[in-house]
Amino acid sequence: MNWRDHLIEASFRGAKFKVLDASTEVGRRNVLHEYPFKDTPYVEDMGASADRFTINAHIVQSRDNDWDYFAERDALILALKTEGPGTLKHPFYGEVTVSVEGMVPITESFLEGGIARFAITFVQAGESIFPVPTVDSTRGMDTVAETAINQVGDSFVSRFTAKALSARTVVSDLGKTISMIKNTVLSVRGSMAATVSGTLATLNEMKSTITTIVNSPTSIATFINSSISSALSLIGDPIPVTGGSMGGWSGEYEGAVVSLPEDPVPLRLGESEVRAMVELSRFGESITVDDPSMYGGLLEDITVNSYNTAVEALNREVLVDMVRVLAIVNAVRVAVRVDYDSYDKAMEVMNLVVDRIDELLILIGDQSADETYADYDVYKRMDDSVYLSLVQLRVTFIRIMKQIGADLARVVEYRVPPAVIPSLVLAYERYNDISRDEDIVNRNTPAVNHPGFLPEGEAIEVLSE
Repeated sequence: MNWRDHLIEASFRGAKFKVLDASTEVGRRNVLHEYPFKDTPYVEDMGASADRFTINAHIVQSRDNDWDYFAERDALILALKTEGPGTLKHPFYGEVTVSVEGMVPITESFLEGGIARFAITFVQAGESIFPVPTVDSTRGMDTVAETAINQVGDSFVSRFTAKALSARTVVSDLGKTISMIKNTVLSVRGSMAATVSGTLATLNEMKSTITTIVNSPTSIATFINSSISSALSLIGDPIPVTGGSMGGWSGEYEGAVVSLPEDPVPLRLGESEVRAMVELSRFGESITVDDPSMYGGLLEDITVNSYNTAVEALNREVLVDMVRVLAIVNAVRVAVRVDYDSYDKAMEVMNLVVDRIDELLILIGDQSADETYADYDVYKRMDDSVYLSLVQLRVTFIRIMKQIGADLARVVEYRVPPAVIPSLVLAYERYNDISRDEDIVNRNTPAVNHPGFLPEGEAIEVLSE
């Protein structure tokens, strides 16, 4: 065996590159003390110096990348810019945990063409000896979510007017709420059939009690909270509640809340649940809307021409507000529990939820300034605390999702060589893990319709590490 047999393919965070030459610095952190009138100095050993690895790397067009080096270059640039230590596969020293030191010059020229040269300095990275604060993302998010639930519940109870003349509308609206929740439950993928069946049965049972609660704002608020919470039983465990406190208000309705799991929720199930909750937050759209939700929840407009119809319309708006806010709050609670497989997927879900929060903030802000019913001495009086709690929910959610995404691999483009290559081979060559072949296939369906034949010469998506 000669020295070439010991070499390994160079990469950083899974992004591969070629090495022209490399140098390494090792040593001790010695401090030299030279004293007046003393001929012999004293050397104080302060411990080992951090090893430094300087690598002159390059990525060049070749048959392996279909004579296009841009994707591999960009993958390495992304790896170098990613926060925190990463694994360097050094051709001479094997796997080392390192951090990038300083800036990395990248040279490309028309004279050479088809090659990018990198001058990279890595420094050895160890574990911190000091305590590192950790963030309990689920508990922190639940605390902020609970505040939003309390605020919207209190706002509902203070703004809703129980009147016999509007009872029929309330019964109809609550019935349509349950119907839309059932439709979103049926849209969730990855849940057990028995769990779905049990959730639908619970919702049907709740629907049968609607006529008994329409004269009590606290009971209606509790009913809405319980019905939306029941939809989360697809990923959590229902906990019966009788006449207790549901958020910041107290009700007599016998319902259920759901204890969400501490363990990560599988991606397919969790993402599907988040999307269902975001869709539910569209409840109450007018039947004249151009792009209605496929899950229902459309309501006929109420013609306001008297005090009673103004109260009826305001009750409708208050009810719709509560359904929408509770739905998006639960979307947030689920989103921070999902077991994401990549940074890109985590950011995709975050942006989906944040975009909807922004839309709700605009709607709530517009309602607060709306004096449509003032002629009938009926005022919307939207509580600022609901708006502010949603703002805080948004800020906290973005911060936690970015923390979750920071440790995840990125989705990068990989160009399949113009030859037959199975996903199993690519998984082994790229990750040294043949079990990753399923992820490669799933990530690129339908472009990849057989694991034994990746599309020759075409670009597919893979994880950076």
